[in-house]
Amino acid sequence: MIAILLLLASTHGDLDDQIAEATRRIERSPRDAALRFRRGELHRFHEDWPAALADLRRAAELDPALEVVDLALGKTWMKAGDAAKAREALDRFLKRQPDHADALSERGRALAALGLRKEAEADFTRAIGLMAEPRPENYLERARVQPADRVAAGIEEGLRRLGSVVTLELAALDFELESRSYDAALARLARLAEASPRKETWLARRGEVLGAAGRPEEARAAFAGALAAIEALPPGRRGARAVVELEKRVREALEVRHEGR
Repeated sequence: MIAILLLLASTHGDLDDQIAEATRRIERSPRDAALRFRRGELHRFHEDWPAALADLRRAAELDPALEVVDLALGKTWMKAGDAAKAREALDRFLKRQPDHADALSERGRALAALGLRKEAEADFTRAIGLMAEPRPENYLERARVQPADRVAAGIEEGLRRLGSVVTLELAALDFELESRSYDAALARLARLAEASPRKETWLARRGEVLGAAGRPEEARAAFAGALAAIEALPPGRRGARAVVELEKRVREALEVRHEGR
């Protein structure tokens, strides 16, 4: 398997050229399972699912011991939109390699697509535990299938392991708002603002949270602080699209709150 992956990693150039070269090699060695696997993976990267599946199936026929084919088949079936067949292929692979984090993550996606949330959560959790360096996306994928009473703890686990990653902090903030845990959301925003050299985004979010919590005067003060922070930015930064959109949102919020007084 390692040799095959190194062969894939050593390829260069345009995918069409690589596929053409792989085809020439297959014509010279039609029973070479590694070449079939390589071309199947190239077709997968090229998003030609039927061609990828045909080559991967042929590679499995030529060498049933080539375990990595089932992992590639699972990924290809997922991309092709058939989660049930993806699960079948990944089940076969994981039966032989039960501690493969990438395969567990991919099967978790297949299970989630099939509506098997509990089983998907178990696969995502096991995959995360096996990863030397999990990514924020791994925790977010798991959060999407977790029951509400475990989402917060799962995201906090990611924050403890990875540090204060913005995508995870925002996911935690969204969950706190959904569950109306406004004090927790405000405390999180305070920590994020304190650690950030740029305050305007966090002040605007604070205004939104305070508004949702039914604290209009404090919300107005937060929005006013966000606007002041925006106006203090250098012209180049203030003209950035994201800042322009934020300023528009803040001014609209202040106008609504002024009219509502």
